[in-house]
Amino acid sequence: ATFALSGLSSIKLSDSITALGDRAFYFTDFVDLDLRSSNVNTLGDYVFGNPYRLKTVKLPALTKVGYGTFAHVYDSAMTGVYPLSSVEFADGTTDIGTGTFYGSTGYPNLTSISLPDSVRDSVTVIGRNTFRGCTNLTYLNLGTLTRIGDNAFRGCENLGKNGNPGFTTGDVTSVGSHAFDGCASIAALDLSKAETVGDGAFLGTGLTAADLSSCVSIGASAFRGTPLASLTVSDRLGTLGSYAFAGTNLSGTFTFPASLSDAKGAIGYNPFYGTSVTAFAM
Repeated sequence: ATFALSGLSSIKLSDSITALGDRAFYFTDFVDLDLRSSNVNTLGDYVFGNPYRLKTVKLPALTKVGYGTFAHVYDSAMTGVYPLSSVEFADGTTDIGTGTFYGSTGYPNLTSISLPDSVRDSVTVIGRNTFRGCTNLTYLNLGTLTRIGDNAFRGCENLGKNGNPGFTTGDVTSVGSHAFDGCASIAALDLSKAETVGDGAFLGTGLTAADLSSCVSIGASAFRGTPLASLTVSDRLGTLGSYAFAGTNLSGTFTFPASLSDAKGAIGYNPFYGTSVTAFAM
């Protein structure tokens, strides 16, 4: 926390500095930050946390990034709306961290996160809270993902608004709780290899179909309130959470796989509440 709470508004780093420690510039007064000419490749936790004046950021090629690089919490003495609008990661970046843009009030002004192809080629796991609350992002150059953590894209209501969120999910094996909660513009995702889907993972999305043919666990309210009209489930499904498909557009007869009917307590309360599913078969 070298310069934390210091009121620092500009800085030039020496060539010998390759890492910035935890909270190094926490709660400082940067407005436009450009570190591209530095040799920094490693960021600790919350390095630029609570960036209450920061508007634009240009970062060098990063290979190791900690938690909450730009994370913030609401401060009642401020408006609670942080002005960050643009972040650019340099070519050669292979790590974007976890909880990177998480904030209690989100980043409603953040419309551009520039991710080079080196990120697309290297980053396959999106950790918890990474883009949570980035309400106006429409596209992220992330490539092929394999795991998506809790709340990873929660509240990104415009992500995929143009029909392409910038990443594919065909190799994803795990989707965390509330990972896409509130992503209203997400209308289609390939979930065919997903083995676990967490609680509330797709609440408030626009998904109309779900191929869960590899899934062994579906969390509570996982697809609740979506316009889901087509569903495929695995014959290895072992857990179906309460209200998992409540309020969707599913109809007709749902057949529970033997794997589910044989497991005591595996079916939660009313997983099809408020749908037009009229009959069940074992």
